[in-house]
Amino acid sequence: MTTLQFYPRYDGAVLIVSVVGDLSIDTRSWLADFVEGMLGTGACVVVDLSDVRLCDATSMTMLILIADRCRDRGGWLRLTGVHDLVARAFAIVAFGRVVPIYATVEAAVTGNEADRIKD
Repeated sequence: MTTLQFYPRYDGAVLIVSVVGDLSIDTRSWLADFVEGMLGTGACVVVDLSDVRLCDATSMTMLILIADRCRDRGGWLRLTGVHDLVARAFAIVAFGRVVPIYATVEAAVTGNEADRIKD
């Protein structure tokens, strides 16, 4: 059985969601549903993928949809903790041009461009 766990916390008005598990076709909607349920009037979200080993194409599409939902509410989605296979997959498709990826949670929260990972 596939499991995916979420650990939410806030830094001011920014929702930070640490994800544990694999983002795949079986679990892709779980993160979207979780984030949607957590969004209040603000929609500034950092997703920490430090404990994610896999993010397939369907999950990348889901992350883009979450980013669109955040933008529609006047906010943003930023990613951090991207490593190994996930980093390789994101680099191949230049994913960071669509959804910003940052070196640290702190940089993602503040939007520090010096710590933004470029494709």
